[in-house]
Amino acid sequence: MDGSSSTSPPDLLSSPNASGPATGYVHMEDGQANTNHVGGIGSSGLVHFDSIALDKARADDRHRFDGMGAAGGDRDGEQQTYADPSILSSVLTADCISDPVGFYVVCFVVLIGDMSRGCMFPTLWPLVESIGGNSVTLGYAVAAFSFGRILISPVFGSWSHRHGYSRTLAASVSIIFVGTLLYAQVVNVGRPEFLILAQMVLGVGSGTLGVTRGFVADVTPVRNRTTYMAWLTAVQYAGFTVTPLIGAGFYRFFSQEGRGINAG
Repeated sequence: MDGSSSTSPPDLLSSPNASGPATGYVHMEDGQANTNHVGGIGSSGLVHFDSIALDKARADDRHRFDGMGAAGGDRDGEQQTYADPSILSSVLTADCISDPVGFYVVCFVVLIGDMSRGCMFPTLWPLVESIGGNSVTLGYAVAAFSFGRILISPVFGSWSHRHGYSRTLAASVSIIFVGTLLYAQVVNVGRPEFLILAQMVLGVGSGTLGVTRGFVADVTPVRNRTTYMAWLTAVQYAGFTVTPLIGAGFYRFFSQEGRGINAG
């Protein structure tokens, strides 16, 4: 070809290499071939596509997407592309959670953990007064819960890897049970230090937020993971902000005259 605008393009549909040395997806009108793209512009601004080569490129893309392509490198000057594994995983798992029962159990554990703080709040100040404490004692008792949670969170995270989620969460619920028994005996012991200890034990039993969120991340698809995390967080907030109503109701009922239980 002489590169002039009067030269007609070759019939690439019937013969991809009809123009001689030009090969690939596109034939330039000026005689230059570009084998790395599916289109190009010649000196006169015209583009001539090789439909056979384009069909081959599409077949190669399907081949690579199915995981049957070459392990790496270039083939015939073409750039290799692969689907991201997380995308394939999301497609395969769709929108389903792999362990719905486990998710409900985890939500229940989170609810119990924050209930152990929320339900106690309405009774905390009367309890401090009944054992001769003051506002400073109340501050220490409130801080003890969070301090226990801070101390145990890394430990529970390590346990979940070594012993599994089930044993770790069972241990945390058992500690919460012990903490509630200690809290119930504060009036009988009558010492502020014992109240602070009971609050710390309750905090230790509630330090499973990292473990529960790790479980949710393991059993949920990537595309909906944030939704399930949000539900778990909503359960946590409900345990802390809604259950004080339950604690206030029990306190009012049992503190009335003739119930046999004093303000503690």
